[in-house]
Formats: sequence, C-alpha cells, structure tokens
Amino acid sequence: MMKTDGRLTMQMIDETLTKAGFNVAVLKQNHRQDEAKIDGLLRRNDTQGGGFGFNGTPAFVAGTVIFPGVPRMEDLKAALEQGRAAR
Repeated sequence: MMKTDGRLTMQMIDETLTKAGFNVAVLKQNHRQDEAKIDGLLRRNDTQGGGFGFNGTPAFVAGTVIFPGVPRMEDLKAALEQGRAAR
C-alpha cells in the first residue's frame, strides 16, 4: 500500500488485506469494537508528534536526538548509545 500512487480507496485496502491473508470482516468488527480507544491513541500520538514538530511519518526520538524521517542506522545507534550513557 505504501507504493500506491494517489489516494487509497477502501476497496484497494480491503483487497490488499485479503490477499495478505487477513479476514477483513473480523478486522472491521474489531475496529468498531475498539474505535474510541484507537482514535484516542491516534489523537494522542498526533499531539505528541506536533509537539516535536513532526508533520508526518516516520519520525524517531532517541534520547535527546530527533529524527524527522528515516535516520541512517549508524546515526540512530549513536543517538541511542549517547542516551544510555547519559543515564
């Protein structure tokens, strides 16, 4: 789905999930059951991301280093080591 040009439709999403072996009806039922909780977590994450100045994904925080995108592995490892050493 990440390689899709343009906007995804519900039909495209359902077809992709079905091809991947998921039971779409069960997924939708589970979503309806936990919709308020899921929406609350997404709102919280969006608020936190906005506080860091993130406006999309991916984004990472490692110690005191902010990566507003995909970091190079060596940079991420260095930031994690720095954060652990500071404890």
